[in-house]
Amino acid sequence: MDKSISKSIRHQGDQMAFDHSQWEYQARQLAYSAQHLLDDHVDMMKVKAWEGIALLPTSQFLSSLAIELISKAYFLKRRIGNREEIYKHQVLDLCDGITFSIEQEELMALAESNVVWAGRYPTPKWTKEKLKAEYGVPCEVIDGAEHIDASKIKNSSSPQRVADLLALYSFIWGKWNDVT
Repeated sequence: MDKSISKSIRHQGDQMAFDHSQWEYQARQLAYSAQHLLDDHVDMMKVKAWEGIALLPTSQFLSSLAIELISKAYFLKRRIGNREEIYKHQVLDLCDGITFSIEQEELMALAESNVVWAGRYPTPKWTKEKLKAEYGVPCEVIDGAEHIDASKIKNSSSPQRVADLLALYSFIWGKWNDVT
């Protein structure tokens, strides 16, 4: 491959990586998909199609990703700080300037944990005890091995929780849209 073509492709990719509208577009796709999965879950539960239960955690994960991406779009559009900060998961830090209710802050923390581990893995793999403590994951040591009861991890899904996450996404999207 011609080196100038490769350099041009990398340059174009770098421009897109820090274009807030690219992040917003991806966030909107995720939120749209999450809403459809939630609607399908509700419809399937009405007819007792229990396979629909699998749609709920996926909808919650996509909602959480949408919140992260719209937060990054907001951060980039406002030009709050170093643009490379979008590669972190601390969504509240990215939304400097937005006033959240206590409930919204709790949902932001949930979205963050979903993106980091709860939406992707059956149980977390902790590299640091500090991270486990941050998420309040209860455990006990049995025969020298740490055991985590997955039912006590804060990643349970419900239709209302997903709807609340999607409402939070819409709230942040509105703040993104208001930035001039």
